[in-house]
Amino acid sequence: MSSEGFLKEIQVIGEKFLLKLQKLPKAEPVEIVCFSVVLLFIGEFVGGGQGVSEFPLLQGQLSS
Repeated sequence: MSSEGFLKEIQVIGEKFLLKLQKLPKAEPVEIVCFSVVLLFIGEFVGGGQGVSEFPLLQGQLSS
């Protein structure tokens, strides 16, 4: 895939994402929960996979 094709694909995904955000206030509760779960997974991957157990402040509390 060329860089132009990749950029076009990212733009299409971004446009779909913005459309979902615009429709979110009128969405069903199930759609809101599903969308939130997707955002959490994206945040987990973008954040480098730092789960709750990897935060230094919480490690002592969780292992006790």
